[in-house]
Amino acid sequence: QTMAEIDNSEVKVTRIQLCGAQGCCPTVEIHHGFDKVVITDDDGGKVTLTKEQWQETLAKVNIDT
Repeated sequence: QTMAEIDNSEVKVTRIQLCGAQGCCPTVEIHHGFDKVVITDDDGGKVTLTKEQWQETLAKVNIDT
C-alpha cells in the first residue's frame, strides 16, 4: 500500500494505492472537506461513495473477514 497526501489551497486528498500480488493497483481517494471517497480501478473505472457509505463498507468488511 502507498499513501500520499495532496494538499493545496482548495482541496486536501488522501490517496491510497492498494497494489496486490498480481500487479493491480486500485486507488482510494478520500476528499477531505467534501463528502466523498473515490475508488478507481486499473482500467479507469470509478466508484464514488459518501463517507457514510465508505464507513459502512469498512464495517461490513471487518465483520465478514
